[in-house]
Amino acid sequence: MSIIIAQSEFEKDQLVSFVSDAVRANTRLGFKKSAKIKAMSIHAAKNREFDRVIVLWPQSATGSDEHKRRLLYNAMTRAKSHCTVIVLGQDRLDSAPFAGV
Repeated sequence: MSIIIAQSEFEKDQLVSFVSDAVRANTRLGFKKSAKIKAMSIHAAKNREFDRVIVLWPQSATGSDEHKRRLLYNAMTRAKSHCTVIVLGQDRLDSAPFAGV
Protein backbone atom coordinates (compact mmCIF):
# COMPACT_ATOMS: atom_id res chain seq x y z
CA MET A 1 0.00 0.00 0.00
CA SER A 2 1.21 3.47 -0.72
CA ILE A 3 0.14 6.81 0.69
CA ILE A 4 0.39 9.78 -1.61
CA ILE A 5 0.29 13.13 0.12
CA ALA A 6 -0.71 16.43 -1.49
CA GLN A 7 0.57 18.36 1.50
CA SER A 8 4.03 18.21 2.97
CA GLU A 9 3.23 18.33 6.68
CA PHE A 10 0.75 16.52 8.92
CA GLU A 11 0.74 15.99 12.64
CA LYS A 12 1.91 12.46 13.49
CA ASP A 13 -1.37 11.65 15.24
CA GLN A 14 -3.34 12.83 12.18
CA LEU A 15 -1.35 10.66 9.83
CA VAL A 16 -1.63 7.58 12.06
CA SER A 17 -5.39 8.09 12.36
CA PHE A 18 -5.93 8.58 8.60
CA VAL A 19 -3.87 5.56 7.67
CA SER A 20 -5.42 3.34 10.35
CA ASP A 21 -8.93 4.25 9.19
CA ALA A 22 -8.06 3.62 5.55
CA VAL A 23 -6.39 0.29 6.32
CA ARG A 24 -9.46 -0.82 8.29
CA ALA A 25 -11.69 0.19 5.37
CA ASN A 26 -9.48 -1.70 2.92
CA THR A 27 -9.58 -4.78 5.17
CA ARG A 28 -13.39 -4.64 5.20
CA LEU A 29 -13.26 -4.58 1.39
CA GLY A 30 -11.26 -7.82 1.45
CA PHE A 31 -7.73 -6.51 0.92
CA LYS A 32 -5.00 -8.10 3.00
CA LYS A 33 -3.03 -5.93 5.39
CA SER A 34 0.37 -4.94 4.08
CA ALA A 35 3.40 -4.85 6.35
CA LYS A 36 4.99 -2.16 4.24
CA ILE A 37 3.54 1.29 3.78
CA LYS A 38 5.34 3.97 1.78
CA ALA A 39 4.51 7.65 2.20
CA MET A 40 5.47 10.15 -0.48
CA SER A 41 4.39 13.34 -2.16
CA ILE A 42 2.36 13.29 -5.37
CA HIS A 43 5.43 14.56 -7.21
CA ALA A 44 7.64 11.77 -5.83
CA ALA A 45 5.03 9.18 -6.88
CA LYS A 46 5.00 10.32 -10.50
CA ASN A 47 5.68 7.50 -13.00
CA ARG A 48 5.33 4.86 -10.25
CA GLU A 49 2.48 2.42 -9.56
CA PHE A 50 1.27 0.64 -6.43
CA ASP A 51 -1.44 -1.95 -5.84
CA ARG A 52 -3.33 0.25 -3.40
CA VAL A 53 -3.02 3.98 -2.78
CA ILE A 54 -4.37 6.27 -0.06
CA VAL A 55 -4.41 9.93 -1.10
CA LEU A 56 -4.52 12.53 1.70
CA TRP A 57 -5.97 15.64 0.07
CA PRO A 58 -5.41 18.71 2.30
CA GLN A 59 -7.70 21.60 3.03
CA SER A 60 -4.89 23.96 2.07
CA ALA A 61 -4.25 22.72 -1.49
CA THR A 62 -3.17 25.70 -3.59
CA GLY A 63 -2.99 26.52 -7.27
CA SER A 64 -5.51 26.85 -10.05
CA ASP A 65 -8.50 24.52 -10.30
CA GLU A 66 -6.86 22.84 -13.30
CA HIS A 67 -3.60 22.34 -11.35
CA LYS A 68 -5.50 20.71 -8.47
CA ARG A 69 -7.37 18.41 -10.88
CA ARG A 70 -4.09 17.34 -12.48
CA LEU A 71 -2.47 16.65 -9.09
CA LEU A 72 -5.43 14.55 -7.96
CA TYR A 73 -5.52 12.68 -11.26
CA ASN A 74 -1.81 11.92 -10.99
CA ALA A 75 -2.21 10.69 -7.41
CA MET A 76 -5.23 8.49 -8.15
CA THR A 77 -3.75 6.91 -11.26
CA ARG A 78 -0.79 5.59 -9.24
CA ALA A 79 -3.14 2.84 -7.95
CA LYS A 80 -3.25 -0.44 -9.87
CA SER A 81 -6.31 -1.86 -8.11
CA HIS A 82 -7.70 0.41 -5.38
CA CYS A 83 -7.48 4.07 -4.42
CA THR A 84 -8.84 5.70 -1.27
CA VAL A 85 -9.02 9.51 -1.22
CA ILE A 86 -9.21 11.15 2.20
CA VAL A 87 -10.32 14.77 1.89
CA LEU A 88 -9.37 17.02 4.79
CA GLY A 89 -11.47 20.06 5.68
CA GLN A 90 -15.14 20.89 5.57
CA ASP A 91 -16.87 21.57 2.25
CA ARG A 92 -13.79 20.54 0.22
CA LEU A 93 -15.92 18.26 -1.96
CA ASP A 94 -17.79 21.33 -3.20
CA SER A 95 -14.65 22.89 -4.72
CA ALA A 96 -11.88 21.94 -7.14
CA PRO A 97 -10.67 19.37 -7.87
CA PHE A 98 -13.83 17.55 -6.81
CA ALA A 99 -16.47 19.94 -8.20
CA GLY A 100 -16.77 22.85 -10.58
CA VAL A 101 -15.68 21.20 -13.81
